[in-house]
Amino acid sequence: MGRNNKHKRGARNQRGPVRSERRPSLTGRVQLHEHSAYVVTENGDYKVMGRGKREIMDGDTVAVSIKNSPHGERRAVIESVVERAAISVVGTYQTAGPLGVIEPLDSRLKADFFILPEDTSADRLGVHPGDAVVARILTYPTRLESGTVTIERRIGGDDAPDLGVQYVMARYGYTDSYPEAALDEAEGLSLDVSAALKDPLRRDLRDRFVITIDPVDARDFDDAISLERTPEGGYKLGVHIADVSHYVAWDGHIDLEARHRTTSVYLADRVLPMLPERLSCDLCSLRPDEDRLAFTVDIELDAQGRVRHYDPYPSVIRSRVRMDYDGAEALLVRAGAVEYSVLEGAAEDVAAAETSREEALERGLACEEAARGYNIDLGDFLVSANELAELRRRIRRARGSVDFDTAEIRALLDEDGVPVQIVARERSCATSLIEEAMLLANECVAEWLADRDIEACYRVHEDPSPDSLHGAAVALAQLGIIDDRRAAGIALG
Repeated sequence: MGRNNKHKRGARNQRGPVRSERRPSLTGRVQLHEHSAYVVTENGDYKVMGRGKREIMDGDTVAVSIKNSPHGERRAVIESVVERAAISVVGTYQTAGPLGVIEPLDSRLKADFFILPEDTSADRLGVHPGDAVVARILTYPTRLESGTVTIERRIGGDDAPDLGVQYVMARYGYTDSYPEAALDEAEGLSLDVSAALKDPLRRDLRDRFVITIDPVDARDFDDAISLERTPEGGYKLGVHIADVSHYVAWDGHIDLEARHRTTSVYLADRVLPMLPERLSCDLCSLRPDEDRLAFTVDIELDAQGRVRHYDPYPSVIRSRVRMDYDGAEALLVRAGAVEYSVLEGAAEDVAAAETSREEALERGLACEEAARGYNIDLGDFLVSANELAELRRRIRRARGSVDFDTAEIRALLDEDGVPVQIVARERSCATSLIEEAMLLANECVAEWLADRDIEACYRVHEDPSPDSLHGAAVALAQLGIIDDRRAAGIALG
């Protein structure tokens, strides 16, 4: 047999055999793109090869083996799907003979889903061809078969105003409803201050002046602050967080659903809360003039903002004033503690901004009037809180903390849910004073746990790699932020 025999064992094509490393399977998460798919593993990211792409969806956890492609590139071959990320799909309903067809709106999904002839969900929900729907996945696509679904909800025609939001919810597995068992559990909860105060650790702080400061359109208020000046010129800061743990039983229906959701989700036109509204918007919302269970951290600081003592404990509080960031900022400007930025732009935009500031000041003055009923000068309260926040910023910067000056982008919707304007919510002194208070409380609680060797979860930022440091040093030197000598020192470690 000649050396050029192309049918020789192992010679699968002219470019050579596809060799498998035959290493143990890796587990990773799928990232779908328009024309490709990747699996993100602890060993790196690998492009998916072969027909396995038909059976995976974005976010799925999969087991893969790593093989060398004909070009020498290491690629992932799907062995099995370990865990599915999506439970539903948003798409357009069509018919194909006796079958219903859902064409996914997510263009990264290449396979349609079918509705079996015996499924009556389309008729029952009044769905017509061309309508957008949310469909629950019954069986997932495989390499040989398409997936099947049943329609759960009709969104509307292709001009439905919340079609985009529904698409996002389905793509990431979000839902605006809660399991009935969790809702029943939440409805059975109630506030009993007398019973709560029988706990010898819980303290009654209802005589303390406590306020919340949140966005003007906030629906729930889960943190509050109190502040007093000490005779020595320092500060006594109280940070009060709604005591969710009092209500949520370990391994209960609410707890298990909250673990699944992991966080509340803020979309353009709605909030998908981690907890049922009975908790998030009622029992655990620190609404003004209502008793609420909280967890408090009292922090004593000197005149330079350095922590001298702290004390965490469960409490009962009663918020006195509900402020918004813009109203608080307006009072700080009025007190001369901060200045507004100069307004620039089109005349109508400047006029609108000025009107907004005037309205914010009116809200701030209304809060100031309410505070007088408790013999509190709200302007002085905010000025002191702003001074403390600035002291804490200086301390953090001296420790090497990095602040990223970012803006929160929001879409303003009209009554029909159609976006009419994109606005940026800039950071301000009012937002900063709350951020600094919460950061300080977190630091104190973390130290308290560490001193007692109590296990807890921490977010740890690992030291940068030498290559990353070198790249940053070169870029900073080119921008003139550091000189070449310092850049060389950083690069050498």
